[in-house]
Amino acid sequence: METHEFIKELTEAGMTERQAEAIARHQSQIIEENLATKADIASVRKEIEMMKKDLILKLGAIIVTGLVATIGIILGVMSVMLK
Repeated sequence: METHEFIKELTEAGMTERQAEAIARHQSQIIEENLATKADIASVRKEIEMMKKDLILKLGAIIVTGLVATIGIILGVMSVMLK
């Protein structure tokens, strides 16, 4: 936010310089507290990528476990049927 221009615009609209400065200071603070920076966004992207990799590994483990269980059941059924 261009603070000087903002203050100038407010004073031209009839506010005192002191009032305009107070509003500009408050606006700047609100923006700084609530606006994500490029570093914030990069950090979130990195976290998402890490979680994505973790989910892929967990999903792979679930699939392998399911396949092993299915093969075990099939082999168990076949051994009972062959007796």
